[in-house]
Amino acid sequence: MSNIILKLPRDCFSKQQIDQMASKITDAANAAEGNLDDPKNHLPSWLFVEDIDAQHLYIDGKPVYPNVLPIVVMLFQPEGALDIQRQTQQAERIDRDIRSVIGPVADQVQISCIMLDVPGDHCGGSGAIWRLPQIAAIAGFQHLTHLVKAA
Repeated sequence: MSNIILKLPRDCFSKQQIDQMASKITDAANAAEGNLDDPKNHLPSWLFVEDIDAQHLYIDGKPVYPNVLPIVVMLFQPEGALDIQRQTQQAERIDRDIRSVIGPVADQVQISCIMLDVPGDHCGGSGAIWRLPQIAAIAGFQHLTHLVKAA
């Protein structure tokens, strides 16, 4: 149930590649959260693509295009939903899956995966604030059943 922002250099990837990246990144987020097993518990992950003018991409204050294609994946997840092991697996899978989609230019790509924990009283949906135990119960997060039992 992540909110994800995928920032890409404009006109460097096809619509099909972007669609595949979006699908694979979402799959990685859902797998890390462990909410793939039961479709009735699945809370959707939202992914937004932001196209950035390639001429406006810099690393260390220097323009990098066309030699480097920076990609930024920002994942906003409820605080405590993922431990470091799940975050690491998620980042590795996202990197691997993006590279598999883009093929020949994979060597030019630098991927930054930013995982941001959203504090428990800052997760909202359908006009309400949702805390992690509620989210874990609704989403069926198997790795967080102890929170559901304690609530």
